[in-house]
Amino acid sequence: MSSDSPPKDIPTLQERLVSRFKWGMVTEIEPPCFETRMAIVKRKSISRGNEFPPSVAEYIASNIENNVRELEGAVTRLLAFSSMSNRPIDHAMAHEALSSILKTTRGQPTLGDVVQAVTQHYHLKPSDLQSTKRTRAVAFPRHVAMYLARTVTGSSFEAIGAHFGGRDHSTVVYAVNKVKKLTQTKPESCEEVGRLFTELTGRQLES
Repeated sequence: MSSDSPPKDIPTLQERLVSRFKWGMVTEIEPPCFETRMAIVKRKSISRGNEFPPSVAEYIASNIENNVRELEGAVTRLLAFSSMSNRPIDHAMAHEALSSILKTTRGQPTLGDVVQAVTQHYHLKPSDLQSTKRTRAVAFPRHVAMYLARTVTGSSFEAIGAHFGGRDHSTVVYAVNKVKKLTQTKPESCEEVGRLFTELTGRQLES
């Protein structure tokens, strides 16, 4: 059985039923992580006979974070768009076909929005930010993404670490403080991070 609340928080549920349900195992189902969302998109596209390129699967998984049905809907829409236009599926087509859907589902910037903005700016893949690579070409953008994730979305250090490859709380704190210091001491870094901040929020970054 499933519900949007634990048994004790359902006011219309009789006490004897609440007690019965507590005998079993009550588990909270969290929103799917990035890797799971990627796997869902790939599996759905394969089952429909047209496996998406990795960049397309990453684009969808980065922008739809909480709803599996929305992931499936994006796959269906993109396949239909490809069939009607008689064009192969690539990242440009995905952006064209899904931009209206993604815009309507966005309010406050999400972690997916941050990943997309940073990877596009630094010409990386979302999986690069999730990886264990420590080269400057990847490590610095990852630090910027963590900083923006904290300042733009307000997510906890733990949630940000989990999103970026399962990193711990202290790693995220270090990245956020490092980039914050750079924006205060190096004008070029402030300008670079500021552009991304403005792209995500429409506001100027306060130094």
